[in-house]
Amino acid sequence: MSTKENKGNQEIKQIRKELGITQSELAFKGMTKSVIAKLESGERELNPKQASMLATRFGEFGYIVSAQVLLGQDKDVAEILKPIQHNITENTLYEMDEIISKSSDDKAVEIILGAINALKKDVYLYANLILKYIIKLNEFKLEKEDYIQINLDLMRIYTILERYNDVLIVSTAIKNYEGEFCKKDFAAYNFNIANAYYYLKQYGISKKFLAKATRINEHSLDLHILTVESNILTMEKKYKESIAINEKIIKKATMSNSKLYIANAFSNIAYMFTEQSKLDEAQKYINKALSYYNDIEVYYRFNIVNNKFYLELKKSTATFESFKELILLSVKARDIDRMNENIILYVKYCVEHDETNIVDVLKFFDKKNIIINDSVKLEILKRTRNSSQFEDFFEKITK
Repeated sequence: MSTKENKGNQEIKQIRKELGITQSELAFKGMTKSVIAKLESGERELNPKQASMLATRFGEFGYIVSAQVLLGQDKDVAEILKPIQHNITENTLYEMDEIISKSSDDKAVEIILGAINALKKDVYLYANLILKYIIKLNEFKLEKEDYIQINLDLMRIYTILERYNDVLIVSTAIKNYEGEFCKKDFAAYNFNIANAYYYLKQYGISKKFLAKATRINEHSLDLHILTVESNILTMEKKYKESIAINEKIIKKATMSNSKLYIANAFSNIAYMFTEQSKLDEAQKYINKALSYYNDIEVYYRFNIVNNKFYLELKKSTATFESFKELILLSVKARDIDRMNENIILYVKYCVEHDETNIVDVLKFFDKKNIIINDSVKLEILKRTRNSSQFEDFFEKITK
């Protein structure tokens, strides 16, 4: 048995150490801690399939590396992608775009795919940038496997950008490739369709596609599927059933240390208790959700703060500061619909409780360059017409 460390073995260990994770933490289904130890020690040679799996796994920890680099074949693409792993600026993106334009087609595709994976570390924050690179890939001839994966990514990005009908258009465009889908891809395909129909409020159709995704038995999507199932039940006001599913999510997510899903489930339960006016129970669950705040993506932070603010409105403890925090997060999370809903709710609250002057709210929006659409302004006028603030607000918006 060989004991020499090849470049791939050295690269695995170096990246793992850089990430500060153990062999056990790096291990995943299909590659045990024992196999990783043997690869690092040189007892086992890294093969291309293992390199591809490890590249994907490192990407889940936010470290972008190609299978070729792990095999010790090419450092160029990894070096190109390094700047956007830790410091995404207009300059670094411009430089990378320049390199892409001067690269061969194969290398350009590899760079773009790597960039997309790097940006997925906060897919909500970088959704428009990911979309830009997915569109860029259309200029190149892709391998069938890459084409399928990139369109699955596109379905998710369109969901984040609230372009739900576009999700369905993409699903139709790649339907002919269903026979080429692996089990995981087919589950993701059906889940993305189900998610789009959920946001389009077509819950019956959404349930059908969730059932398809569930039957495929791809456990990596279990938490995603359960979350949408619970959301549908919440929309149908079946709170007892939805809370039970969220408790199941917490149990499963705790076993896999999926903090995002734990926090989201706690937050969802808090919302349902708020809806039922069980405010002490709601506060308990919001506090649990907030304990994970710094460990999760901006969209899920927004969900927690949104449910926290709703609880504060119900308890008559909402403040201008908590409102401003919520609005700024809604902008980052690109959830404009809920931002508009919260503006109207807060205006109503201000009028009823003689709280913050509405003009101060508008000044805050002006300062942060947040545009309020005309329908929201009209709604505010309706809410304030019988209050002492009406004239000030009317004067402000008609200047």
